[in-house]
Parts: sequence; C-alpha cells; structure tokens
Amino acid sequence: MLNFRETVSTLIDRGNATDIEAKASFSSMSESPILVQKAIRMYWLGYTERCNHFIEKSLEMIGQSGEYMSYLMKFYQCLNSLDMVKKNLKVIKAKEAALKAIAAVRDIASSSEWNFAGKLQLMEAEHRSVL
Repeated sequence: MLNFRETVSTLIDRGNATDIEAKASFSSMSESPILVQKAIRMYWLGYTERCNHFIEKSLEMIGQSGEYMSYLMKFYQCLNSLDMVKKNLKVIKAKEAALKAIAAVRDIASSSEWNFAGKLQLMEAEHRSVL
C-alpha cells in the first residue's frame, strides 16, 4: 500500500507537499512491485529512458508468465516505446518492443475483455499515430 501512496504522491506534486514519512524499501516487500511502480512513475513523469529501464527490470523479475503485472508492464512498455519513437530515441528497438507488447496484450484481451480490450485499442491507436 505504501508503494502506491508514493506513486500517487510523486504524480501529484513530485512528492513535495504530499511526502510520506515512511518509504517503501526492498526489505519490506519484494522487489518486483517496487519496480513496477517506479516504471509507472517514470512513464507519467515523461522519463522514457528510465521508464524503459524499470520496465525491463520488472519484466525480468516477474517473468513472461501470464501474471497481471506482466501484461500491465507490457502495456506501459508499448506506450513508452511509442513515446521513444516520437522522440527519435532508439527507434528500431522501440518499434519492435511496441509490436511485441501489442501482440502479447492482444492475446490476453480476448480472454479478459473488461480489463485489456480498451488498453489494446489505445495501444493500436498510438501505434497507428506514430507510423
């Protein structure tokens, strides 16, 4: 819970007025949820390179299994990769990552429409806008 509060605090005002006294640490929870939250923070703050770093680290820890967080990270990986293409950063690698993420989310969207169908539509629309 503390990890989510840190993310909200960071996104509201970069943690200035809403700072939390206690900080989430690796000793108090497993590392993968912290990496997931850091990736989300970096995405929404616009730090594409850092976001990509945390996405890759979290996917390594979570694995490519069918876990929800794995697909959530693939969603952010796609959007972040397309942002990197827009900024002309690592364009070829970013396009490949976006296409792989779209394919992965397309698979899960058919079995979890209420959760991933909208995400898939957003990913595909963003992909078309970049091309």
